[in-house]
Amino acid sequence: NKLCDTYTEYVTEGDKSSFNSKLDSMEDWLYEDGEDETKGVYVQKIGELKAIGDPIEERYNEAASRPEAASNLQAVCKRFTEMATGSDAAYAHIEQGDKDKVTKECADALMWLQDKLAQQESNAKTAAPVVFTADINRKRETVERFCQPIMSKPKPAPPKEEPKPAATEEKPAAEGDAPMETEGGEAKEGMETANDLD
Repeated sequence: NKLCDTYTEYVTEGDKSSFNSKLDSMEDWLYEDGEDETKGVYVQKIGELKAIGDPIEERYNEAASRPEAASNLQAVCKRFTEMATGSDAAYAHIEQGDKDKVTKECADALMWLQDKLAQQESNAKTAAPVVFTADINRKRETVERFCQPIMSKPKPAPPKEEPKPAATEEKPAAEGDAPMETEGGEAKEGMETANDLD
């Protein structure tokens, strides 16, 4: 019987007695009038048992899963805080104002967790949980959604260098391209010399 073994810390004596009493009554009913009852009556009877049993099981399951959820939240906050406050060059391009937002988000989450766990610690194991594993997981997801986009900002691209203008080279004159005046002057002078000889 789990009520006397696994769940014993999470059930009051009153609930334990009530649950066992209902189980005995249910067993008697099944062998007497229950055989001829409709499905709706069976569902109702099971619901009466679950109304007592489910909260007990929930308290046990929450106590078992809460420490891991808390540890995961603490690890996420530690990781992002180290990114924001460390000297890793990979995050040097991120503005200090954004890093401060990350550290504050993590500090607030850890403060919330510390407060909830303290309340849970002072709460009776037979009472409804103060904080649920799902609450802690949602807080972790909130921290990740806030911090990840900031700390994963890409480095700005280096400025592009302006292309240098190509140097213009003067084209050398081709061989044999002498000025026309020079050639014409030489020809004319040669003709005048010939006429003088005549």
